[in-house]
Amino acid sequence: KSLKVGGYNRRCYWRWLAMAAIEGGGWMSDYDLFPLSLSAEKGQEIAEDPSFKSFALHVPCLLHASREEWDRVIHRMIELLPNPEDTEGILDLTDMLSLREVGREEELKWSWDVAPQFPYSRNDNGILEIDCEEGQRLAIHLSHYECSEAFQHDRYPMIGDDIKTASEAVSRRGD
Repeated sequence: KSLKVGGYNRRCYWRWLAMAAIEGGGWMSDYDLFPLSLSAEKGQEIAEDPSFKSFALHVPCLLHASREEWDRVIHRMIELLPNPEDTEGILDLTDMLSLREVGREEELKWSWDVAPQFPYSRNDNGILEIDCEEGQRLAIHLSHYECSEAFQHDRYPMIGDDIKTASEAVSRRGD
């Protein structure tokens, strides 16, 4: 029996291996992460600390570490993978689940500096308003899941009148 790791999630693990191979280490972010207050200067300042840092807790959408730290964490993720016999009920293993397991085993530098959702809500008049405090975070992660949730719960900022489904909202989130 083998572990259940689909194609997309397999590639998510591969990016960790790539980071462990880069001389000097560096930043890794998801393609659906957009900077807010993270400037080049702030990024350089953060990069001076070689330790492994996740800016969205166990969600690996914005991370920084030295090559040695990337190597250490990916090896720990591999060590903590479950035995195939113990994966009953797990639909697909992900790097997010693996990172969460590493965080349970050892102390990592985790913060909640990435906004996990659109920073909008409807006021009493039904007008979409931005939460300016959320806009002060380093970045915002507009994941597939969040775009779908925002669309379904009327928090999605409409760009024109042509978006009719959550799927269209996800595909147009960079507009």
